[in-house]
Amino acid sequence: MKPEHPLAAVPTLPDVVHVPAEEYLSITDLSKRIPYAAQTIRNMMSTGVLKRDVHYVKPRGRVIFKWSAVQAWLEGKR
Repeated sequence: MKPEHPLAAVPTLPDVVHVPAEEYLSITDLSKRIPYAAQTIRNMMSTGVLKRDVHYVKPRGRVIFKWSAVQAWLEGKR
């Protein structure tokens, strides 16, 4: 009988490692996640489709999107 390899009992990592999505995104990061260009996102902000303090905040002049709010909007909930 052939002896078992010494590392055969060592647990391995799962094939897929779940990494939680970042909760806050820049316009560039958001445009990589949804099928809209960065300029289209800016246009939706200026026309009120994406709303300040609902979908994004603007601390110190920088636009930061809340991913959960964007997901809700994409799914037609907001």
